[in-house]
Amino acid sequence: MALFGVRRIELELFKMGLYISLPIAAVVLFGSHERSMLERAIQTFRYVQYPPEGPRPPTGVEMLARAREAQEQRRPPPPAREGASAERKQPHEREAQQ
Repeated sequence: MALFGVRRIELELFKMGLYISLPIAAVVLFGSHERSMLERAIQTFRYVQYPPEGPRPPTGVEMLARAREAQEQRRPPPPAREGASAERKQPHEREAQQ
């Protein structure tokens, strides 16, 4: 019966050693600052393949500029009034010069 108790203690010591050493080994393997083992493992065992990145959507400033251009193209020229000088500028043209 004494042999059964010794083997059980040996098993418990082995399990405790594994329990303590596995996290330490993982930190040593995956925690280096150079091209790490973690990066190599990720590159080797890719579960998801992402497609290459496409063109970026326009920013808010670009969208506003496009909308203004489209609005100016749709806007008909104002009718010429008699007696008005041809040099008179529209309000949006005055803002552009300032």
